[in-house]
Amino acid sequence: MSYKYKNYSKFVATATTATLVASAIVPVASANEATTAFSDVSGKYKEAVDYLVNENLSSGLNETEFGVQATIKRGDAAIILAKALGIVEDEEAAASGFSDVPKRATLAINSLKAAGIIKGKSTTNFGFEDNLTRGEVALLMANVKAYNLSGDVSSLKFTDVIGTRYESAVAGMVEAGITSGKTPTSFGTGDAIKRGDFAIFVYKAEIATATPEVVSVEATTSRVDDNTAGQFLGLTINGGDLVSVQSLVDAGFTVDFQATESVFKDATTGELKETLSADFSYKVVVSKDGIVVESALSEVEVLDFSTFLTGLSEVTVDQGDVSVTSGKVSVQDGVVNVLATKATTLSGATVNNPTTVTYKSSNPAVASVNATTGDVTPIQAGTVTIKATADDASVSVPLTVVSGARQATTATATTTSVKLLATKTQTVDFTVVDQYGDEFEGDLSIVSRDAAIANGSSKVTFTDGEATETVTALTKGNTVIDLKNGTTTIKSVNVSVSDDAVVASRKVETLSASADLALDVVTGSTDQNVELVWNQFNAGGFLIGAETNYTNGTLAGTTYTVSSSDEDVATVAVAADGKITVSGIKEGTANVVIKEGTVTRATAQVTVTDTTPTITSVDFETVEDVITKGALNAQVLKAEGITLSSTDYNAEIDATTGTIFIDVEGTPAGLDAGDIKLGTFDAIYSGDQADLTTLGVSAGSITAADVAAGAEGTIVASVTLDGKSEVFATSTINVNVPK
Repeated sequence: MSYKYKNYSKFVATATTATLVASAIVPVASANEATTAFSDVSGKYKEAVDYLVNENLSSGLNETEFGVQATIKRGDAAIILAKALGIVEDEEAAASGFSDVPKRATLAINSLKAAGIIKGKSTTNFGFEDNLTRGEVALLMANVKAYNLSGDVSSLKFTDVIGTRYESAVAGMVEAGITSGKTPTSFGTGDAIKRGDFAIFVYKAEIATATPEVVSVEATTSRVDDNTAGQFLGLTINGGDLVSVQSLVDAGFTVDFQATESVFKDATTGELKETLSADFSYKVVVSKDGIVVESALSEVEVLDFSTFLTGLSEVTVDQGDVSVTSGKVSVQDGVVNVLATKATTLSGATVNNPTTVTYKSSNPAVASVNATTGDVTPIQAGTVTIKATADDASVSVPLTVVSGARQATTATATTTSVKLLATKTQTVDFTVVDQYGDEFEGDLSIVSRDAAIANGSSKVTFTDGEATETVTALTKGNTVIDLKNGTTTIKSVNVSVSDDAVVASRKVETLSASADLALDVVTGSTDQNVELVWNQFNAGGFLIGAETNYTNGTLAGTTYTVSSSDEDVATVAVAADGKITVSGIKEGTANVVIKEGTVTRATAQVTVTDTTPTITSVDFETVEDVITKGALNAQVLKAEGITLSSTDYNAEIDATTGTIFIDVEGTPAGLDAGDIKLGTFDAIYSGDQADLTTLGVSAGSITAADVAAGAEGTIVASVTLDGKSEVFATSTINVNVPK
């Protein structure tokens, strides 16, 4: 920070006096100061971690992580607290007598013990390397006289605190707004505190006794929703320090919001009317003892947050039936379509196939674009960028225009050698790309060099660059099947045909040569099943055909049986033609077992995975305390604040149920039976239920029909993972409405 908020002499705080000095004002790193860039710090932790790092009270576990979810040792916590109190180098303090304190912490521990702030686990052991518990933190805070923490124990609702030695200390922390507990009824006294939560405790204790000057005021809100109750205009002081209106009022200030339009429900708090129709400008005037400080006039846009786009996350490029991944489009192939298919709104909702996107070409001489449809007309060879724009969202798609028509040039096959018994068939899967590396779409011809020995269809149609050809053996001999583009052969498959029908061996294989034994049961997957055959071969390795003599088939034979070693993981079913269908059920491994009597003749291990994404972290929005009566609509969670285990998916929040889900099909938009449910966003209130009526959730907002005067309690927003009972993540909103 640019200045310290407290000066300590022998651990007694002395308040500094200056123009418009306020108590209980929330100081945060000002705009000209660095903020942390730890990958694990966001949401509710950011202000606290920024403060500790900028004040040199603490550093991260490494350059990229602060370690918000890691536990903190008693010794390290003591050092941070000593630094916060400004007593790290008090060399006058008597020796603590603890033998387990390293040299780097000696002065801090000595000073804290001399001040009566800390105690050891014994007269000689501080417990330096032991984890610090939440209850121990409360006792530490209570022992800091400068924090002046006190509270009414009769109002405590934590069942693990009432009647314990922590009771008074926790009551003081609650009264000061430092904590609202782990749940409405539990403080978690015996739980090891996380580094992130300890940072919050220290930060809030520090700011509760801070005395900064109010030398400037800034109006900070630039956008508001056009139809939302409970919106407040924002302000900061002193070049970027966050502050609540109530804290200014509590310190004796008068706050007045002024606007160019009639927009206020309450100009003393900055609360806006529910419905707004036009842009406006506002300023904030703060006064005390005849001294007035006011902000500059700030412009505010009135927008529909549910439709205003802030991000375009997916864009497709198609040239006819070709999905262009190479970035190259051809003049000869005609119109290319660049289409934004997924967007994010200002409210955090995901929009599929947004209709308000416009498109612009950086070089119309190379390729022009229809501004509305995204249809690109290539004109001549060169490079061009198509920019898609909608509201605040934009994305640029670079393209290279080439002059050659698309041709199938390169092919791969699942096999280049087929060995068959006469009259039998075998499939070969082909993959073909064009000269630009994109998947080929269209027809290619199949030619047998000796159609009397073996042949296939005269042509094969490729979709998404793939096609399957069935090779039919006719009579003994050798030939070659060629895949041709016109007269050019792009792939050849050798075919040998035998007339020896004596079975010499068998092997379990996938019916399709390109298939494998790895299944995925994620919703919407096309890989939940696999078809197997127990193929018969002669002594020369020529395929005779699939075994069909199964007990659970429909033919007369009863020689062989097929089963799954674990039907909870995968099931099997056998058809009359010998095809074995394996269906994945849940994650794990199972063996497909073929037996003759009780003798196992063949096995094949199937691995079933479930790549259904899970919620790995939740970053709640920062929400100010509820201090005014009336309707409540607080944006607590946005979809982009939900991190999933796979970046291939985006989370959405259902507008009516609070269900967090993945829209698998996208049509129709919104939650339906075929989507993936990830969890539930919900809210409960710890105070008198009559003071907060019709509490509910809408998308990522917490709503209430009415917050009564005198309401006091805590709203706990929570995310619970699908299929789990315990809460995964929480955030709290303090409710303290004057009577």
